[in-house]
Amino acid sequence: MTSSSPNPTQSFSVTAGQRVRIDLAWDSSTSGSIFGKIDTLTTDLDLRVSYPGGTKQSLSWDNAYEHVAFTAPSSGTVTITVRKVRFDGPNSFWGLAWLKF
Repeated sequence: MTSSSPNPTQSFSVTAGQRVRIDLAWDSSTSGSIFGKIDTLTTDLDLRVSYPGGTKQSLSWDNAYEHVAFTAPSSGTVTITVRKVRFDGPNSFWGLAWLKF
């Protein structure tokens, strides 16, 4: 992801009663030698999830991950949006995963 990238979205289907867990994580920027390494978060991403019957958000600002969990009240489509809140570096690698059980 770069500072000019749009806010990515991903969709999948759920059935009523399914439990869902969604996790987003991204990298930080490091500088310095092995012994004097400085680890800085130059990116702040938010996780927004719309699902049948509701919406949840994870809006923390002091870590490199976001998490949302819910039980689907009805069947339908879940839409995940990764929203860039702050993006101070040239790029950032990130990963998105979800589990339905």
